[in-house]
Parts: sequence; C-alpha cells; structure tokens
Amino acid sequence: MPLSSDNAAMSSLDDHTHFTVYYKSLWVDFEGAPKVFYFSFQRPSNYWFGSYGVDMRKEQAGLDRKERWSAWLAVEVPLRQGRLALAIRSGLYQWRLSGSQVRTPEGFYQGLIAHADPILPQSTYQANTGFVNLSLAMRLWAVEWQMSLIHLLIAPWRALSYGRYAPSPVITTTLRYRYNLSYGLRINSYVRAAVEHNRWHAQSGVTVSGGRFYRGGVGLLWVKPLRISSILLNAGFQIQPQLYMDLAYTLPLGDVRRLTSSEGFEIALQYSILSRRKLPKRHIIIHNPVMF
Repeated sequence: MPLSSDNAAMSSLDDHTHFTVYYKSLWVDFEGAPKVFYFSFQRPSNYWFGSYGVDMRKEQAGLDRKERWSAWLAVEVPLRQGRLALAIRSGLYQWRLSGSQVRTPEGFYQGLIAHADPILPQSTYQANTGFVNLSLAMRLWAVEWQMSLIHLLIAPWRALSYGRYAPSPVITTTLRYRYNLSYGLRINSYVRAAVEHNRWHAQSGVTVSGGRFYRGGVGLLWVKPLRISSILLNAGFQIQPQLYMDLAYTLPLGDVRRLTSSEGFEIALQYSILSRRKLPKRHIIIHNPVMF
C-alpha cells in the first residue's frame, strides 16, 4: 500500500513529487471479495519545510462500499541525525449500503425484492461525514518509525432507522530498518501493526532493493499471535526514468485458506519527479564564558 494512504507525514520525508495509482483485489473468485482503488498526489512545499497532497480511496467488500476524499499538510522538523514530520489530514468520508441485495431467511424475493429486515434499507443507503486524522513520521539514522491516528475526530451520522454508524478509530504503527550492502544493494526490514477496537492485524517482511531500479521481497500477514493468514510476495522495477511499477501476490493460509483458495494481487504505478529543496540550517550557537 502506498505510504501516504494512512500516513501523510511520510510524504514530508520524501524529496520527490509523486503521482500514485494503486489497485488491490483479494480472494478474486470469492463473491463480494474486497477491492481497493487509490489515487494520490504529493509534493514537497516550496514555502515551508514540509509537504502537501490530496488523495482518493475507494473500498468495496460485499454490500459495503466506502469512499474517502482528503487533503493533508505536513510540517517537518530537522533533527541532528534525522528528520521528523507531523501531518494533519481532513476530508469527506462516504458510506454506502446496498440493502436491496441483502438476503435473509424471511425475505420475499419474487417480484419486488424485500428482505423483511426493518433495520436495513430496501434500497441503497448513503451517508457522508467529515473526519480528521493525525500522523507522525521520523527517520533517524537507519531507522524509520511511523504512527497514524485514523478517524481521530469524526462525527457519527444516523444510519438507517435504529442507530448510528461511524468508521471506527484505528491506530497504525510501522517500524523499518535499512541496511546497505555492497554493489548498491539495500535490505529493508519492516513490521507494521493496526489496532481497531480489540482486533489487530500485523505485517512483517524483508525487501532487497537496488536503488530505485528494482526491488523484491517476501512478507507475512498476521491476524493473531503466532498465526499467519497469508504470504505476500512483492516485486518492483523501473519502467522509465520516472515511472515505477510495484506488484504483489498474496497466498492465503490457515483459516483464510479454508474459506477460499483464491489468491489476491496488488498493482501500483508511481510517477516521481525529484523536487529539490533545502533543509533548514541549524543556528550557530556561540558560547560565551561567564565571568565571575
């Protein structure tokens, strides 16, 4: 997944302007399988030490459809041996539920479709609300750390007839470590975790890259302690001097494998332009001895 999808502060630690298009599909032969489409634009600022960007994200899983349009601003603070960034993201969140496709045992399906459930709508239900997210990103020596507070501020809207609906708050965190090898190769290892209510999932992996020209690696998706749900294989390469492609293949295991044997895939295209900018210079401190 593109980094700015859930952590906008990461865009400030990158000196490139990026146009990114991303598509993900899981369990492709499963009815109502999850799908994600994502587009983003990010650029380092020429007026302050930070960045800005806009993005659009669409998710679909069964009858549930979510769309998000957002914009963000990031501010960067230089460290002695690294960089620190803070970003705020805000936008519009839309939820849709196709009630006419719901099937319940007491439903009536000949002629007029009805599912005999007073809580669910008989047709497509749609609701909109605004939201605010916060994110942090720090790069210190060979270590990179990220944290995002998703849906930190969001107003619940009335859903259907008997309740309210709002996206749940989510906390994500990522820790990366890079190690340079000979011949221009670099090893990147990472661990990423997301927590929502009492549920969590994690991803870990290792990637070997040759600069910005090619990369490949393997990862594991975790849903419970010591329980692996999927294996993730990924590869990326440079198509043209400024155009890059990333591919990923997901192989389900364990409980997921019992539900479906179909695989998933991801594809991302990114057009990058180096945007040179000067980092703030440290003020020179002159220490005067105190005379007694």
